Amino acid sequence: MEIVALLKRLTPTDYIRTLLAAFPAVERSVVRPRPVDGIIEPLSEREVEVLRLLAQGMKYAEIAEYLFVSMNTVRFHVKSIYGKLNVDKRVKAVERARELKLIE
Repeated sequence: MEIVALLKRLTPTDYIRTLLAAFPAVERSVVRPRPVDGIIEPLSEREVEVLRLLAQGMKYAEIAEYLFVSMNTVRFHVKSIYGKLNVDKRVKAVERARELKLIE
């Protein structure tokens, strides 16, 4: 549970201890997906799809039409992609995704 790991990093106040107590003990044998080269949270299938379309040079409006979603939804996915890849521009996102072999 990623939230438990985050809570354990915080200063252990009474409130933090209460929150941690609310989570069941996690067995040590549970295999957790490892972050990919510094990515804490993997991209969703839809985010990868949006990223591929960005890499093809499609504009937000074109992506929205292609995926049958609103422009705001595309913006939301792009913002999430940028955050997960720790970038601030389309070119950097595509470059980083290719480095990580998320897209070709």
